[in-house]
Amino acid sequence: MADSFFIGIYSGMVGMVIGSYFLSFLSRGSFMQTIKGRSTCEHCKQAIQVIDLIPLLSYLFLKGKCRFCHHKIPFYFPLIEVITGGLFFLSWFHAHHFIDMMMSFLLISMLLLLTLTDIRSFRIPNRILLLFSIPLLVLRFFNHPIVFDVFSVAISLVLLVILFYACQKEQLGGGDVKLFLLFMLLFGTQSTLLIIAMASFIALIFVFIHPSFKEKFENGKQKKIPFAPFISIAALIVYFLPNVV
Repeated sequence: MADSFFIGIYSGMVGMVIGSYFLSFLSRGSFMQTIKGRSTCEHCKQAIQVIDLIPLLSYLFLKGKCRFCHHKIPFYFPLIEVITGGLFFLSWFHAHHFIDMMMSFLLISMLLLLTLTDIRSFRIPNRILLLFSIPLLVLRFFNHPIVFDVFSVAISLVLLVILFYACQKEQLGGGDVKLFLLFMLLFGTQSTLLIIAMASFIALIFVFIHPSFKEKFENGKQKKIPFAPFISIAALIVYFLPNVV
């Protein structure tokens, strides 16, 4: 039991490192530049020392400021690291065996990266979807083969038509539709419908709560919002809830 719990703690630590890496990738826009290049302060451009790259601990030790210019480090850096670490630990707790845990790691990593890119650039890159989709689908069909029947196929076709119609009317982005298609293959149509409904509900709550979006809505003006964060939240809720997927 102690050895198993140690694996969970280690998984959480790995998740924090991955969260930190994705934040670095987002600022550089290239996996190769992130691997080969040195992380720098976004304000003074000084190369960050290795000891200052420890997830969360470095932020606390530096009191949330750059070692050189003392400019404040964005609060979302440690927040993303903690969230990713917590989700990786939850994956260990949720998984029945190694393949389940690896699938959870890939899903969390993909959703995190898509969320960050959509928030920053309002797009879901095809290369990220393709990078994660292939191993996710291989693990899914190897571990939990999906059995198709006439009813599920019919519902899936109807959902596809609705998604493509929404994309044509610019109510959904092309990347959002592709992500939902991936969910249909990974989780099935029923769970995908639940993800769509839940993501829409969470997004609606956000629009009414957030002051700037609420003002735009009341004035009859449209304001573009990234949908990937809400899709990711809904997908993780559905995925980790027992007896749903």
